[in-house]
Amino acid sequence: FRTEDQAPPFRPVADISIRKATGGEDLALWLDRHRDVQGESEGQLRGTQGSILLPGGPTGPTVFLAERDGQPAGYAELVRVETLLYRGFWIEELTASDRLVRQALVQEVTRHARQRGADEIGAMVPHSNGRLRTELLCTGYRSLGSYYQLTAELPLPRMDADRPGRSGGADLV
Repeated sequence: FRTEDQAPPFRPVADISIRKATGGEDLALWLDRHRDVQGESEGQLRGTQGSILLPGGPTGPTVFLAERDGQPAGYAELVRVETLLYRGFWIEELTASDRLVRQALVQEVTRHARQRGADEIGAMVPHSNGRLRTELLCTGYRSLGSYYQLTAELPLPRMDADRPGRSGGADLV
């Protein structure tokens, strides 16, 4: 989403409240409460409690918590990004229990980023998550095309130090 393009078409979302997590304890309590309420049902949010840094720090993400009737309904993790080309935010994670919660979270993270002077707001969404892709596109985001996510099996195999023309060590490719 490029903020100079146009104002996003925000639509009111009733009965869903969104607030920023204020600290690690706030987030831990929310995730624990969600587990107690949701149990192991199919609609369970996939919380990433282990990978979320403490909100509010200079390099940590901003985490938004969505609730319906006082119960956890979704969350979004927004990370500040500064490159040579743009200043903005990256939607690192956005998990919602249904369409309305997803809509409210996308609108809130977009509003938050625009208010903080972002040039761009981005997300990498797998093809398997068509619901989030659709919501982003409906809010004014545009696709930049498809990407492949490549991962290496770790540990990496030993690099051959005796390769001809190389003086010890390994070459970077």
